[in-house]
Amino acid sequence: MKLFISRFFSINLPNGNSMIDNFQQTFPRAKAYCGALAILCAASSVGQYFIDPTGANAAVILGAGLGVLSLWPWTLVGIMPINYQLMDGEGKSEPEAS
Repeated sequence: MKLFISRFFSINLPNGNSMIDNFQQTFPRAKAYCGALAILCAASSVGQYFIDPTGANAAVILGAGLGVLSLWPWTLVGIMPINYQLMDGEGKSEPEAS
């Protein structure tokens, strides 16, 4: 049974290189899509607050927009350097020659 389980996981789990290859293929599109979505979300919620600041949920909507904007510095400082390292291929390990 142990042999079956170990072979199951070794066959079905991707290795590190295939995961990095997948990331390198999908990251540019995801970056553009998520960036545009974050700008649209933040701008529409802050804009909604200034259109109707006396509304019942005006503070909640403004808080949501500012929450999305507050993620921008963390993304630039904490996440983007790692993503760019992965895009350069620094995380890949070369296959061992036998």
